Amino acid sequence: WAGGATLPGTTGAALVDGLEARPGEVVIIKKRFSAFSHTHLDLVLRRLNVRTVAICGVQTPNCIRATAVDALGLDYEVVVLSDATASKSEAVQENNLEDMRCMGIKTPTTHGWAQALMP
Repeated sequence: WAGGATLPGTTGAALVDGLEARPGEVVIIKKRFSAFSHTHLDLVLRRLNVRTVAICGVQTPNCIRATAVDALGLDYEVVVLSDATASKSEAVQENNLEDMRCMGIKTPTTHGWAQALMP
């Protein structure tokens, strides 16, 4: 939130066209690096019996990693979609993905993950 780039009501916090929440969908406002920090995300996921969390987004060393580590600590199976995340450089991206793999976090591509879900 430093600098106000993603303050609620600003263009930085707006959802991408086509990803707007539909009536009745749960919306979680993320205020920290981790989507689990100071939110009710864990409660919502547990009520829905979710066991696996798939993560995508930008700034792998910050928000992606913090969310993934928190999810792992909360006993979720964690998948970070390697081609649906990004860092400031390829080296930073790969180092962070490797660190997460060492923690037991899966890092498939979106295609690989989708294929694994097929019966």
